[in-house]
Amino acid sequence: MRYHIDAINAAGIPIVIYQGINSGVGLPEGYRLDRNVLINDELAAIVTALRSISTSYGREQYRRLVEKIHSYYIAII
Repeated sequence: MRYHIDAINAAGIPIVIYQGINSGVGLPEGYRLDRNVLINDELAAIVTALRSISTSYGREQYRRLVEKIHSYYIAII
């Protein structure tokens, strides 16, 4: 997992690591991704991967995330 965190950080996206009971990894509060960071094909790949995860796990949080990223993707093409 550390490899992926480092790769995301190297791409210029800040990562926050939360410790304690609700530990995890995330983006700083209020962080917005520059629309020029990802190209359309990369955004499409992210949407496809998240849809697969949401189908496999059936969790509402994944479905909402897919919809948000899909809306973002549609807005820029």
